[in-house]
Amino acid sequence: MKTTLNALYHQGNDWNRDLDFYVDELAILTKRIELVNKKKPDAKTAAQAERFFKKFIKLREKTDSLKAALKAREKKIESVIEDHPDQIYAKLKAVNDKLFERNEELVKAIAIIRFEFNQFLIKALAK
Repeated sequence: MKTTLNALYHQGNDWNRDLDFYVDELAILTKRIELVNKKKPDAKTAAQAERFFKKFIKLREKTDSLKAALKAREKKIESVIEDHPDQIYAKLKAVNDKLFERNEELVKAIAIIRFEFNQFLIKALAK
């Protein structure tokens, strides 16, 4: 696959915006745990809520790690652009980008945990 430095730069910006969205979403889901604990403070529900809370923390750590890796990637791309401004739109052979795989894995993990958490909320808050 061939791509340009410009496309790689904008791809990184898109991923950063997506990650910012997921950081906000994880914060919202964490607040919902507090709501569940207030409305249904039994031990079983609290234990399940704690399990989700720990998963949200791990996902947030993965998000932060990926953001740092994307920042380093962005700096490399900017450095290449500064050194070769005439090559910004030249077609380059794209290397196997591990960050793409990490981003895709994170997106899938968040989707799965969001679904599982919503199922938990339905059961926990049902009357």
